[in-house]
Amino acid sequence: MGLTVNANIKKLTRFSALQFGITKVGFKNVCFNNSYIESLMLPPKFSGKRINFVMENYLIRSNGKSAKNGIIKFNENGTFKTLLNLDLEALYKLFYICGKGRNKFYTFNKQKGCKGPHLHDSSKVKTPGKVECDTEEKPIGFKFPEAL
Repeated sequence: MGLTVNANIKKLTRFSALQFGITKVGFKNVCFNNSYIESLMLPPKFSGKRINFVMENYLIRSNGKSAKNGIIKFNENGTFKTLLNLDLEALYKLFYICGKGRNKFYTFNKQKGCKGPHLHDSSKVKTPGKVECDTEEKPIGFKFPEAL
């Protein structure tokens, strides 16, 4: 019997040279606290691969060098909290491109009709160590630009 988890991680991708996109994952070790998901363990085939954890405004990239099973922890409201047992390569702020021609603008706020998200390279934090997010999925202790 399978388990479907509708968490706030928007995409879970296995990063490769071919970049086929989203991969379906069956999770076996899922912990709950009062019916809310508390954590889940990534299957071994993912922990040793480069993974992009894409949220609405941020992306966390693991480097795929971990020999341990990765664990995703969630806040009490179901939002992403942190990753355990994974070596992190980078943390990015994401932006969106809205409008066309003279009306084209860039924003950190997701809006209807905008394209993205895209990596904001100048906000890249290399080897961020442990990244912990608040209940709104904002990384705690990292400074990012407020506007483009």
